[in-house]
Amino acid sequence: MAKPFKYTAVGKFGLFRPSMVEIQNFFNSLKLYGEAKIDLYDQKHILVHFSDERDLTRVKLRGSYFVKKNPVRIWKWEVGFRPDHESSLAPVWIALPGLPIEFWGS
Repeated sequence: MAKPFKYTAVGKFGLFRPSMVEIQNFFNSLKLYGEAKIDLYDQKHILVHFSDERDLTRVKLRGSYFVKKNPVRIWKWEVGFRPDHESSLAPVWIALPGLPIEFWGS
């Protein structure tokens, strides 16, 4: 049953949600490889269905955006998603200037 949500992300607006037209226009402005279909989940959450996995990956990696000056946090949808339960995971970016190349890698 989760297969249709394979390339779906959840977006949560912090203050208030812009109109669906403004949200769709924002995703259209990202120059995606495929299409992004937006569904309203509740007053603060949206579901973004990407047609191309590369778009989901790109949007998910950045994580935070602004739509009409309203912050929105975006992450990959997972089975069991509930809007009233916050994730215990958070992305962390660190910089290590001058790190020798032999320590680079994933």
